[in-house]
Amino acid sequence: MIIWLVFAIIILAFVLIGILWIRGDFTPKPQPKIGNAEIQQFLNEVTEKIGWGPTQAVPGGTRNRCGLYTFPTTSSGGEIMLGMPTLDSDTLQSMTPTTKIPRCINPNQIVARQVQRTCVGNGDKDFRCLSDTGEEFMVGETIRFFEQCQIKECPGEFGLIALDYSVSNGQLSADTRCVTLQSGTDILSLAECDPTKPEQYFQIERRNEMDKIQENGDFASIIHTDSMKCVYPSMLISSTEGTGAVEAKIKVADCGTANSVVWLLIPPKEVIIAGQQSVVPQQIGFTSKLFKINTQTLQEYLEDDGLAMFPVDGESVILEKPQLDNSIPIGMKATTQIINYKLFDDFTSWPSTSENINIPFNTWSFI
Repeated sequence: MIIWLVFAIIILAFVLIGILWIRGDFTPKPQPKIGNAEIQQFLNEVTEKIGWGPTQAVPGGTRNRCGLYTFPTTSSGGEIMLGMPTLDSDTLQSMTPTTKIPRCINPNQIVARQVQRTCVGNGDKDFRCLSDTGEEFMVGETIRFFEQCQIKECPGEFGLIALDYSVSNGQLSADTRCVTLQSGTDILSLAECDPTKPEQYFQIERRNEMDKIQENGDFASIIHTDSMKCVYPSMLISSTEGTGAVEAKIKVADCGTANSVVWLLIPPKEVIIAGQQSVVPQQIGFTSKLFKINTQTLQEYLEDDGLAMFPVDGESVILEKPQLDNSIPIGMKATTQIINYKLFDDFTSWPSTSENINIPFNTWSFI
């Protein structure tokens, strides 16, 4: 009798589970997406419950509107201190924001506005509101602070572009130079790599052969972030210059001047050129079209009309035929490097041994 009772209970449990499943009670429900706006709303609700009134814009002034704050990189005693965003009120009050807000921001930037809220209490005359830093406020007192405006970070990689890149014994080679926008001109030149100089800042927005943004794409548009202009070979933006090295200069121009996805990120790769096995070091090449990358198409690019950024006397940068070097093992040479802004110390001091192994900026599926 007891056994039949147990079986009945088990059967009944399965029936109930089936009913609940059909009703959807056990069906996984899609979770709502939680972004910065939802987080800010939650924080506002919490602050109201612990005695604070609603967050409001500060009346008057200019800081009550969203402004762009750019944090400079500084150097002291040879030590680089990268500019990193903060919402600290004293820091932002000491800076002058830009009111023109870009479509996206870089890792050294933040878009923020000044707001305020008043301690309204909970009915207890001795109630004290606590700020985020633990400071106490009486009922009726108002606190001002900064909150972040919702601007997305730019896609791609933010940093410096180094030519003749080499690191040995934990130091950046003296021959390494970074691409720099000459002051007051549209011409790119070379100078000692210095992350304190915004004229050396670039955003590399990578795309695939379908012209879709892709983190590991083989192609790229390069934006000079200080001028907010795109990097082009002069042949694409000027028809009045001559030919040869003059025409092959690299300049900046408004990003709508021509298609800006004209750069090919070439990794170190063993190739066969004119029947001879060679090594193409890592470099940035120019291309007039996007194409599916494989060993054959790369070799055709190198043999035909391929051009790449080339340093001249450590001062100028032009387009020349991509470099080949048979004196080195594959993967041991990177003549060009994108030095990630946040990882500047790593890219300019690693490795700490005498072995010159460089960090690739690209990984292709056929390698």
